[in-house]
Amino acid sequence: MLFSIICLANLNSIKMMSKKEISIIIAIVSGIIISRLLPHAPNFTAAIAGFIFGGVVLKQIKFGSLLLICYFFADLLLNNFILNPFSGTMIWFKLSSLWIYVPLILVFLLSNRFKQLESQPFKIINMSLLSSMLFFLISNFGVWTVDTLYAKDLMGLLTCYWAAIPFFGNELAGTLFYTSLYFGIYWLSESYSKTRSVRL
Repeated sequence: MLFSIICLANLNSIKMMSKKEISIIIAIVSGIIISRLLPHAPNFTAAIAGFIFGGVVLKQIKFGSLLLICYFFADLLLNNFILNPFSGTMIWFKLSSLWIYVPLILVFLLSNRFKQLESQPFKIINMSLLSSMLFFLISNFGVWTVDTLYAKDLMGLLTCYWAAIPFFGNELAGTLFYTSLYFGIYWLSESYSKTRSVRL
């Protein structure tokens, strides 16, 4: 019920979005989907980068929930029809997914607080590092809470984080790569638009 209300609220938001904002949302979600379809190392995707880019470039916080809804439906499509086409069971939602969605929306909100990063490459790199660490801490805490492999004590939690370190390397590399890609294309597009408007 709550999810339906959020979806309806965002449908109204879509009606008031500019073409530029719609294009940015489409570009972010497309990048996330493509990065998951291409052969890649575990966790080397555009998910965190997309939410950093969205948080910085999309000026209103409401776009965070819209981006998360788009991510949810992309996840639904990929997991049920593309990555696992013969599973035979439609999986709408897994409780463990919350440990992915929560850090992603936090990354968006954190990035949205620093809109001046839009034109500062080195600070965007710092934001990529901070966001990757935030995602690592929250998502693997979630793994520890639901996975029976780890003891439910401090040592079990530390073991879970230790086991996830190699994935953090891939995650950080993917975030840096795709953040550079998102912002690089955006800066080139903005530069081209300004040059064209001056000529006209």
